[in-house]
Amino acid sequence: MGVVQDSANATSKRSRNDSDGSNSSGEYSVEPIQCRWQGCLQWFGGVENLGNHVSKVHTIAREDGMFYCGWDTCKRTNGFNARYKMCVHVRTHTNERPHSCFQCGKRFSRAENLKIHARSHTGEKPYVCSVPGCGKRYSNSSDRFKHTRTHLIDKPYACKIPGCPKRYTDPSSLRKHVKTYKHFVPNNIPAVVTPPITPPGKNIHITFNLILCIY
Repeated sequence: MGVVQDSANATSKRSRNDSDGSNSSGEYSVEPIQCRWQGCLQWFGGVENLGNHVSKVHTIAREDGMFYCGWDTCKRTNGFNARYKMCVHVRTHTNERPHSCFQCGKRFSRAENLKIHARSHTGEKPYVCSVPGCGKRYSNSSDRFKHTRTHLIDKPYACKIPGCPKRYTDPSSLRKHVKTYKHFVPNNIPAVVTPPITPPGKNIHITFNLILCIY
């Protein structure tokens, strides 16, 4: 019973990890944790030992040369064409964070996330807004894309609940609005992105192509 409780506590701690795939603690927990790969269910002393076990024992290519996740709660059915991709995916289940910041100790599941995080210490911002006359800089391409879109589209992400006038420049703000006001839409229909609109008072001549994926 004690081992099961320890596992529940570890799961609770994992749920508090940062949304960028990081862990604020520089130290791995050594609490007992179970491998939930189908047909395994062995217990290990901590996340690092579990990660090593999964990497060595379970990330093996099948007859078709692909790597498939066998974690009991995983809904992914498509395989991976490279072992390292499989290892990165499995970390979403094991919560392994092998990449550690040498300055603050914060840990990450992917090397790219650590690289982006490191810029918070160095102040490096290599991604520059391409709109003439702007010049704002960002530490990652995602933030630059969100910013650039504000030059071209007047709040493209709209709440789909009839009568609600709220619109946002990025999907994360819309999700926050939906969660706060419970403006959920049946069948989980994605937010509609409106065509490009040039805000009043701005003279910008940029071709901005949007590919709308409606499911």
